[in-house]
Amino acid sequence: IQKARPFPPPAEIRLNLKDVGPDGTFLIETKGNKLTITGSEEGLRCGLYTLMNALGFHWFSPNEPMILPGSEVRPDLSGLAGLHKPGFVYRGLHICGPGHFDDTVAQWMSFNRFNRKLTHLQELKQIGNRLNELGLRPDTTVHAYDLLIPDRKYFKSNPEFFALVGGKRIPQGNGGQLCLSNPEMREAFARELLDRIKEHPEVGLYGFCPNDGYGHCECAKCRALDTPDDRKKNLVNGRIADFVIEICARIARVRPEVMLGHYSYSNFSDFLNLLKKPPENLTVSFTSFHCYSHSIFDPSCPINKPQLARLEAIRKKVKHIYIYDYFSHMWNHLPAPYWNAICEDFRNYRKMGLDGFMSECTFADNAAEWDTQWPNFYLAGRILWNPDLKRKEAFHEIRWRLAFTQAVGD
Repeated sequence: IQKARPFPPPAEIRLNLKDVGPDGTFLIETKGNKLTITGSEEGLRCGLYTLMNALGFHWFSPNEPMILPGSEVRPDLSGLAGLHKPGFVYRGLHICGPGHFDDTVAQWMSFNRFNRKLTHLQELKQIGNRLNELGLRPDTTVHAYDLLIPDRKYFKSNPEFFALVGGKRIPQGNGGQLCLSNPEMREAFARELLDRIKEHPEVGLYGFCPNDGYGHCECAKCRALDTPDDRKKNLVNGRIADFVIEICARIARVRPEVMLGHYSYSNFSDFLNLLKKPPENLTVSFTSFHCYSHSIFDPSCPINKPQLARLEAIRKKVKHIYIYDYFSHMWNHLPAPYWNAICEDFRNYRKMGLDGFMSECTFADNAAEWDTQWPNFYLAGRILWNPDLKRKEAFHEIRWRLAFTQAVGD
């Protein structure tokens, strides 16, 4: 705001730290040139950035500067008065790259009212304070077996905790998973997870997902947990379902208020179908491999049709679900035209009662990706906050940004 002088209209802005609702909810009251924002810390952040948007401050992409107002205007701020609630409680990104953190992208997320950041457990000590400053609560629903049962701590003393592959136990560093049928391993796993919960109370979701890739245990007891269909198709839904039920139960007995996170992904994407009564403390990260030529709700798309069927089946089982997507294709710096599908998807996600949305992204200096994907990430942020945003209004903002950058020679 200081850089935009003499733009800001004369106004007295007051901040009132008082919780008026969860996940960024805030209240704006106006009287003449006085404006008061009331909310929790997250609510005040979202309220201030909503006010800045109304004053003409826009940040469309982290690989370019924020666009400041170019001339003095006097907007009617009375239109902001009222209680502002986010359309989705979960509004996140996963920053892919070394350390899974880029401060510029995180600042951009904060300004655009995102509130979740996918974070590996071991990264919390390095970036936890910064995430808190930006209002981005960590979610550790990542590939986590090797983080909770690390090779260096357990393999030498307890090789039976690790997957039997090709007739021998192999460490996770060599591509293996865990022996999920082993009761002592389960006990150690739950104990390690409880230690991390105690160590990091700031985390929003505590993940306990398999390592990325395959290398699942081939022992007779693990295979016995799998369904006949699993064994026929080389899937592991049965053993994952059994493991998830026990770990959730163990954590719930000690920390009933804590929420755990697990993927529906890869060769265990259907494990929830095997749960007669899914745990109350489980949130599912639904990985979506989406054709964005169509909405996932478009019945004419043969790629999206099975994706929607899987999502609907999980929704019938589980209360808490968020979408994990992949806005990561680079079209030689040309925009990826996902906009209509995003608008349609997100409005229907809200009708389904989903918690929200997460996508992978990359660092701000990766111009190839951000030049391609910035309209989709920006649009996602806008609709996650306000699913009732009119499509014409959202597209008008994107067109305005393109016109602005052309005018200044971008």
